[in-house]
Amino acid sequence: MTGLSWKPAVIAHRGASSVAPENTMAAFEKAVELGADWLELDCRLTRDGKLAVIHDPDIARISAKNTCIAEMYMSDMRLLDAGSWFSRDFIGECIPTLEEVLTLAGSRIGVYVEIKSVLDEVPLISNMLEVVEDGQSLSGNDWEILMAAANRLSADSVVTARVVIDIIRAYSSRCRIVAQSFSPVVATVFRHEAPELRFEFLGADLPEPPNIWQHYIEYGRRINVSGFNINKESMTEKRVKEFHEMGKTCAVWVVNEQEDIEACVRCDADAIITNKPDFCHEVLDSMGAKENFC
Repeated sequence: MTGLSWKPAVIAHRGASSVAPENTMAAFEKAVELGADWLELDCRLTRDGKLAVIHDPDIARISAKNTCIAEMYMSDMRLLDAGSWFSRDFIGECIPTLEEVLTLAGSRIGVYVEIKSVLDEVPLISNMLEVVEDGQSLSGNDWEILMAAANRLSADSVVTARVVIDIIRAYSSRCRIVAQSFSPVVATVFRHEAPELRFEFLGADLPEPPNIWQHYIEYGRRINVSGFNINKESMTEKRVKEFHEMGKTCAVWVVNEQEDIEACVRCDADAIITNKPDFCHEVLDSMGAKENFC
């Protein structure tokens, strides 16, 4: 392929997670070194209201215990070894806080903050759709109804979203930050209480629950998210074009192979979420990509 006039942004999934343990400071520093445009992280609320940067809902993958993150204090999580499972070279890597990662990023690299829920809240999208009328824009009363539903369906996610909002606002002058989540509850809180912050909605075309893809797109449209971020299996050129016609961006995850990177370019994806940011850049450069969407 020759002479592309644009280049999708390269987002390092959980940091440069192919060469360092995911969601650690080592992985995030490596993402900077390898030239990623953004790093991506997962965060969860701890028992004492801190935001731990970790993907899983419990610590089973890095510990002999399977304690839930929501039941742990951040000070206890800091004692865990989050690196030795990956390699002995990373023994002693600890679980960082969201603030620590944003400080590391500074002006060097953008940060995608994925807000995790205690439980899978994707099935709640249909519930949220049911409580608000279709329309071009939501009224104040619509938002009140949606927030009441959000609190009823998952008060924990409402609290988590508000803590993330406060931190992003505190760092927004120092760092480029985008929030994203699969949770319609988190999405609702961001769009209602922090409309100035960029929020992108995560989703996938799944067999269950029924009609989830249509509900995902419709709910994102109604609350006016900034983008739809989807898995590579759900990506088609038609779908990405439809997002663009709605005025939305589209990032695709998790893309590690050359043929999938090239498919993202053919489909006109705005960003590629990958475990291999250096390899992704190599492929894009070989295709003649010139400019970067950041």
